[in-house]
Amino acid sequence: MKWFKRSLDQQIRYFYLPIIVGTLLGMTLVSGLPLMRQAALMSVLVLGGLLHWDLRDGGLLSRLMYTRGSSYNLRNYLTVGAAFLLVTLLLAAADAFDSPLVMLYYIPIVLGAMRGGHTMSLLFSGALTAGMFTYYQVLDRLYDRPFDDANLYLVMLFALSLASGFIANRLRRAAVDLSALYETGRALNSTLNVAEIYPLVLNIVALDLTPDISALFMMDSQNNLRIQAHQGLDEKLVKDMVIENERSVLRQVADSKTPISLSSVPRKWQLAFAPNINSLMVVPLRVGDKLLGVLMVGRRHEHAYGYENLRFLEALAGQAAISIQNAWLYRQTKEWASRDALTGIYNYRYFSERLDHEWTRAIRYEKPLSLIMIDLDFFKSVNDNFGHLVGDEVLREIADLLQSQTRETDIVARYGGEEFVIILPETHFQDAYVVSEKLRDEVEKAVFTGGGTEHKINLTLSLGVANYPSSAASKSDLIYQADQALYEAKSKRNAVAAPAGELVDAAVTTADIPS
Repeated sequence: MKWFKRSLDQQIRYFYLPIIVGTLLGMTLVSGLPLMRQAALMSVLVLGGLLHWDLRDGGLLSRLMYTRGSSYNLRNYLTVGAAFLLVTLLLAAADAFDSPLVMLYYIPIVLGAMRGGHTMSLLFSGALTAGMFTYYQVLDRLYDRPFDDANLYLVMLFALSLASGFIANRLRRAAVDLSALYETGRALNSTLNVAEIYPLVLNIVALDLTPDISALFMMDSQNNLRIQAHQGLDEKLVKDMVIENERSVLRQVADSKTPISLSSVPRKWQLAFAPNINSLMVVPLRVGDKLLGVLMVGRRHEHAYGYENLRFLEALAGQAAISIQNAWLYRQTKEWASRDALTGIYNYRYFSERLDHEWTRAIRYEKPLSLIMIDLDFFKSVNDNFGHLVGDEVLREIADLLQSQTRETDIVARYGGEEFVIILPETHFQDAYVVSEKLRDEVEKAVFTGGGTEHKINLTLSLGVANYPSSAASKSDLIYQADQALYEAKSKRNAVAAPAGELVDAAVTTADIPS
């Protein structure tokens, strides 16, 4: 049998303990009763045991309902109803309706409260109170058997149902909040993308608190609150919104780093972008003493949220703040890993990864892709004449100039030593050649100081240009063609060269360079 395979603890809990308790209860109730009533009472106990055999699985009746595929609520009502029926049969067999044993009804009342909260508890206790009151009236008027404590026991049962329902609701709410926070932690920790975390936080808030509006504001570099995600707000009103007003409730929470819950929003703290909100909760998102932003939820009617809601929102904000900070740190670390330590522009590793991406994109969408390789002419003389510290500063100045003279979509990277490389997505050869000429001209005209005022250093560039699909057929070929063109340009110095066979339009000048 399956039962024999269970542990001793399970056998005691689900088999021996119910038998012992049931036997003692039965012996207590049947003592002094006629034989037929004893048999009836023991039959009721056996029936109850069958209905609720193995409580871990919800009882025999519940398991039968599971096989029928009925709803969870229906199974709860059936189980609690069976418990009330069992107690009723037990009291009837013992003829104990006019004795303190009627308090046994408290057992199914508690069961109803745990299964369905105060709604189920009050429903069954209300029906029980009405039935018991009718029963006592019938006994009193028809059989002249008054029960002096009847009203007391009815009031006690009803009061106990209220208390049980309230406590069960609190426990159920705490369990739901705890489960929600657990799932929140799992969901937030599953991503390190800040753009995904912001709406995810509001989705969790919507599931638990069902607000009419919600919004997430983050602190920017100017210490202002900038909206990052929202629900229920007019996009036209809140797009790129920044909170600077010192008198706003959002600013108040940010400055004090303490939550605010308003059951009725006063006029001075009404939200300009949501004036019809009358219940508002705003909590800070912070890690330690560092404020990251604020989380806001609101509803139209007053007194919508209580203390438990505020506690839940604070706990959620704490988890969200940690996840957001982790995402920021990850992004910052990733950014540092892709930057050259000396010049601050992208390094060779990032260049290689980005070239793979841009090459795949160019092939898929049949777009042109250009590559410029750059070398500083006679840079060794700068180190020899002025020292390596000055040489490093000159490299930084060169990197800044290259970035300032190219588009935001272009990728400027340090290839190694005094060599640089630029990826130009969706750029034809002629445009890339013009960009190269412009860079060569700008560097030739520039005067570099090496971080001081006493030096005036002039430099020139040699640049090699290659393009897909005009000169290169593969990614490696693109790099090879640009490198070969650079080799040719270095033989001339202060020049731009292209792969053999690539025609340069003589009419193209630096004035034609796209901005």
